[in-house]
Order: sequence, then C-alpha cells, then structure tokens
Amino acid sequence: MNIIIATLLAFSAYFVMVPNNVNFADPKAKVIEGFASSLFSYEGMFTGLIVGMLAVALFAAFSRSKFTIKMPGSVPQNVFDSFFALIPMAEVLLLFGLARIGLQAMGYASLIQLIATVVIKPLLTVGTGLPAIIVVILLEQILWFLGLHGFNIVWGIVSAFWLPLFLQNVAKFAETKSFADISIAPNTMTNVYAMIGGSGATFGLIIAMLIFAKKGEKEREVAKLALVPGCFGINEPVIFGLPIVLNPIMFIPWIVVPLFNAIVAYVVTSIGWVVPLVVLNSGNEPIFFSTWILGGLHMSPVILALVLVIFDVFLYAPFVIMNQRNERQMAAA
Repeated sequence: MNIIIATLLAFSAYFVMVPNNVNFADPKAKVIEGFASSLFSYEGMFTGLIVGMLAVALFAAFSRSKFTIKMPGSVPQNVFDSFFALIPMAEVLLLFGLARIGLQAMGYASLIQLIATVVIKPLLTVGTGLPAIIVVILLEQILWFLGLHGFNIVWGIVSAFWLPLFLQNVAKFAETKSFADISIAPNTMTNVYAMIGGSGATFGLIIAMLIFAKKGEKEREVAKLALVPGCFGINEPVIFGLPIVLNPIMFIPWIVVPLFNAIVAYVVTSIGWVVPLVVLNSGNEPIFFSTWILGGLHMSPVILALVLVIFDVFLYAPFVIMNQRNERQMAAA
C-alpha cells in the first residue's frame, strides 16, 4: 500500500464526513463555505482517527478486488500506484459520502455530532458508582491507545460532577475525623488505584519490564527511563516509548489492568476493608506517599495499592514477553 495515497485518502474521508459551511449568529450574514475550528477539537481529532483507520482498512480491502486499473509493468511505480488506487479510493469516498447523507437524514449534522451525542452525553448521566468508573476508564484508555490524551479529554467532562462528591467527603472528614458515612469518590478511586503510576496502571508495567525484559532490550531501557517519572504518575515515556499507542499486543492489558484495579478497590472499600480517600492533595507526590495522604494517614490504602501493583506486574508480564518477542522478530526481518 502506498503510504502517501493512504494518508491523502484518510484526510479526504474525514473532510467528506464533516460539514463544509459555517453559519453565523447574525441572520443577515451569509453562509460561507469553509470549516469551523470546532471540527478540529478533541472530538474532531477522535473522529478523525476513527475515520482515518476505517478509510485505510476499506481501501486495503477494495485494493484486493479485481476492480482496479492495472498499468503495464513498464510504467514508473508512482504512476502504477496512482492508477491502481483510483477505483478503490473512489469506492471508499463514495461510501463515506453515503454515510454522511445517512447521518444527515437521521438529524446529525456530522459524525462529530453523533459521537458527541452517543459517547459524551451517556458519560454525563452514568453517575458516580462503579459502572461510571468503568465507563470512564474504558474511554480514557481507548483514547490514549489512539494517541489522544485520554485523561484531559475524559476528565474535562466528568470532573464537573465527580469533584463535588470528593470535596464533600473532604469537608466531612475534616469536621468529624471519622471515616463513617464517607462515600466512595470516583475521581480519587480511579486516579489512586486504577491508574497507579499513570493511565493504564503503568507502574506495574514498568516493574514487569524491569523483571522480565532482558538486559539491552528496548523494553528494559524504556523501563529504566520511565521508573522515576512513573513514581510521580508521569507515564508518557511508557505510552510513547514502548509504545502503548496503536500497539495491538498491549491493548488487552492496557484495558484490563486498570479495570481490574478499579473493581477490586471499589469492592474492598465498599465492604470496609480499606478506608475511603478523604484528603485533598496536589496529586504530584510519589504514588504510595500520595495514597497515604489521601487516606487520612491510614495504611490500608497504601497496602491495597501495593497489592494491586503486584497483581499488575503479573497481569502485564505475559504481554511484555510477547511484545519483546515481536520486537526481536521485527528486528530480524
């Protein structure tokens, strides 16, 4: 597949799916042709990734059919590729054009509006219980996997209705110094337990790479660089250095590990084995020290975090080994 043609097709498919006129609030103003800057917001970026990947996948499928223009082998390769791609590209763009017409018939101005309606609005109504935590984690992890800053995107939405519950707990604990009648605040529950070391609970991944990756291997070098930042919840060196982004081998643990942590933490806190998190802090402290502070200087949250990290190491370990094996095969190819 020609990379340049595939890239141009991905851009073209995206622009086919978005409206190309701008309406002004002033009724006297004319409608002009162009693209609103809102189409390039995080919603637009997310939509663009979906459209781009789907367009290229369809292009690859159509290119394997018999309905292509094949030039003689004597013509230059770039000319051959251009003519070969004409019909598959037209088929892909036609499908996206029909999809846009279908969306407009359903009352959606664009695919971006559909995603905002189907994804974001339900997120605002799922509440503050375990189902809400699971939905938020899934969205955050998928966005990170696609290369978007999942934390900034998702938490910009949910913090408006999650933070007040936590602040209520902080005020109640400051007044009574008691953990009785303290609700589970999903924002701290998610950040402290589900995302130990950063999104994806990558502190366990770092330890797994240090243990199971061989000396001199890429995974071990990434782990060495990421260890200190990971202690403070900074995990971009792992996300983009391993990488996690668009790495199919790491997709399963990337989703499963934080969900496992969240469910375990929610259950043991609900039954009273671990005290709820009740102190407001900056979030920049080392991970276990931060857990100790958030737990009102109680050790049970720290013990839970340590146990979760141990489980995380073994959950990530098989995939670290698989990723290392894949890296060797690619290097040998």
